[in-house]
Amino acid sequence: STEQSAIRNPQSAMVQEADGLEWPLRLSVLWQQVAGAPLRLTQQGDFFKRDFERLRTDPLLNGPPGGGLAELPDIGLLAVALARELGIVEEDDGELRAAVSPTVPADGPAETAAALWAALLRIGSWDPQGGWRGDPTQGNPYPSAYLLALLLLARLNEGAWAAPAEVEAWVAGHHPYWSASAGKSIGLSAFLLGLAYDLCLVQAGRTADGEWRVRLSGLGRWLLGVGEQPASAAEFPQTLLVQPNLEIVAYRQGLTPGLVGRLGRFAAWTSLGAACTLRLDPHTVYRALESGLTFEEMVQTLERHGTRSLPAAVLESLRTWADKRDRIIVLPSAVLLEFASADDLNEALARGLPGLRLTERLAAVANESAIDFRHFRLTGTRDYGLPPEKCIDVGPDGVTLAVDAARSDLMLECELPRFAEPLAGPSPNGQRLYRLTPASLRAARAAGFDLPTLEAWFQQRTGRPIPPATRLLLTAGEAPAPALRRCLVLEVGSEELADGLMQWPATRALIEARLGPTTLAVAEDQAERLRQQLEALGMCLRTPAAGL
Repeated sequence: STEQSAIRNPQSAMVQEADGLEWPLRLSVLWQQVAGAPLRLTQQGDFFKRDFERLRTDPLLNGPPGGGLAELPDIGLLAVALARELGIVEEDDGELRAAVSPTVPADGPAETAAALWAALLRIGSWDPQGGWRGDPTQGNPYPSAYLLALLLLARLNEGAWAAPAEVEAWVAGHHPYWSASAGKSIGLSAFLLGLAYDLCLVQAGRTADGEWRVRLSGLGRWLLGVGEQPASAAEFPQTLLVQPNLEIVAYRQGLTPGLVGRLGRFAAWTSLGAACTLRLDPHTVYRALESGLTFEEMVQTLERHGTRSLPAAVLESLRTWADKRDRIIVLPSAVLLEFASADDLNEALARGLPGLRLTERLAAVANESAIDFRHFRLTGTRDYGLPPEKCIDVGPDGVTLAVDAARSDLMLECELPRFAEPLAGPSPNGQRLYRLTPASLRAARAAGFDLPTLEAWFQQRTGRPIPPATRLLLTAGEAPAPALRRCLVLEVGSEELADGLMQWPATRALIEARLGPTTLAVAEDQAERLRQQLEALGMCLRTPAAGL
């Protein structure tokens, strides 16, 4: 037949077959990158320029495949398309974000290849000839061409080989999309020697003159329904070399898609090849812990697949990072309960309050419906979506602050210690008292808490301007140096009389300053002249000190 005459079987072909790890590895790398920085999408569904260039130029995503049989364009962008189909990255509010798992959701190598093949047939935004196509709504004939090319190989006799170029020519001549321009290169040779080979769908071999030939692999025949599922290859579980400097060497012959996924969750890929390398760091470990992976599971993975015992430095680093992360608990929503004392909180927890202790007086309850409010006397509630409430009373001294517990909030607990000192001992009406001191305000200024900030805080929390005493403590060091000098105080009988002395030129020049409504300051050396002027007016000056 015409189909059979287009296929020749070289006798000297040397069989090569991929390990099936190329795309699980690249997808794990992509997952890590998206977990670190989500990809933004335009309104048309494509990538913004910066993310587009990042995906096209990243050396790990776009490096040549391990087999190196054929180059494919834009394989970093192809990785994104595959990841979206497989649920490795998910679209959320105009961005692509990393899902929980960094690899193909499958049980073994055969199932992984099947999932990747099915995902490839659903991709309309990429092809092996032109690379990234962008908008998939225009239609893509390549998924059908992939299937047609493999079905053509399935018609070969067992052990027979085909030239990729001849398979491409046959598909181009029979596919309705290209049949009018037969003989044109459509990129199927790159598909067969690139994608199909890396997915273990075909085997490859060279003829005596160095030309590539392909045929279906056992896995490819199984996926097309013309053969049995191949037996699993022998496993080499000890394939990791964990070094004290936190670097991991993963020998590829012992990797599996599942192990690739587990490693990618808590270690960062740094190179792909026959021996892949990863690095442990706090960021990747925190991310793994947040996704549900435990410290014990990470250690178990490294010990089970390591070629030697886990170095003490690595174990200690993992434990330290895990301990730090375990101190952080994320509650999407919670009710915060503030108790009057630590004893009240202890009693509430002993009575069965389903809360998590935050401080000696604070507890968080994830589900409000689990609280039996009949056992509590609520002194106030607070909605943190509202502006801060006025809950501070300033004492007459201008530096003592009384907190109204019924109207206060947790933010106040963080604000007051920045510039005030708590007062120990009982306080009236159960209020908590704080006092502003020169030392506390100096510490506040050193931490960036300046006068405008404090003025705004007083307006917000007390409803009044900053008290003069507080302003004095905060700004006294910046004011001009005060002068201390001796003077006499003149007291007169009425405010009108003081006004007259301040206005009459003969006495005005002798008065230093007006101290009050009826008191005036007079320099000692002007006292005798002032006496003479007052006597001229008919006033007798009384002096308590002799000699004036």
